[in-house]
Amino acid sequence: MKFLSRVLPTLVSLALLILLLSLGFWQLDRANQKLQLEQQKQRDRASEESLLQLSAITHVDSAWHYRKVKITGTFDVQHQWLLDNRHYKGRVGFHVLTLLHAQDQSLLINRGWIPLGSNRNQLPAIDVSNEETFVSGVLTPIGEQPMLLGDAGYGSNQWPKIIQRLEIDQMRAQTNTNLVPAILQLNSLNDACYTCDWSGPQGGMTVDKHRGYAVQWFALALALICIYFIMLFRQFTGDKTVVDKQ
Repeated sequence: MKFLSRVLPTLVSLALLILLLSLGFWQLDRANQKLQLEQQKQRDRASEESLLQLSAITHVDSAWHYRKVKITGTFDVQHQWLLDNRHYKGRVGFHVLTLLHAQDQSLLINRGWIPLGSNRNQLPAIDVSNEETFVSGVLTPIGEQPMLLGDAGYGSNQWPKIIQRLEIDQMRAQTNTNLVPAILQLNSLNDACYTCDWSGPQGGMTVDKHRGYAVQWFALALALICIYFIMLFRQFTGDKTVVDKQ
């Protein structure tokens, strides 16, 4: 039992140390992935704009991600979503998401940011023309979505629906459309655009935040090592005192 009481804290400390270091290196890896993604975005957004048919991105070839594209279609005036908790210059609001129909396919259009009204029960007025229109912007993947403990908002009977994250399968089912699993961030020059400033992060954690979390995990690992050796030193000096008294 005495042997176990000495070995067990070491094993527990070692397991915690491995966990903390793993989390730290995982955050660094995520930061590196985000950095490469941002660099890829900059390169692709600097490329020439391409005319795109929706049929070309049915399976969302990653080669199209963050490319500037132009698409002709018709907006869906009946089905729109307000993506909640979107921030712009310190203010809270929504991203307006509207379907664009082209032949037998549809694409989700992010029409930019609008501010929250005086209260959450008063939805902002959003409008859109149902005439055939020409839109341009940057084609992006759906990306990682936040985990939710509550309702995502798709069960509401009202339109537009306030949603907490993008769920393409829910959108397909509710609109009975062949929705392409991608999203077009509308160019600010489009008439249908609200505040289309895509210069900042549009969801998920930034590179700096990932690095900040990595530093926190490594700091906890260092603190664990210090605590372990302090306890080990106290145990050693305590044992030595007992031996000297004997």
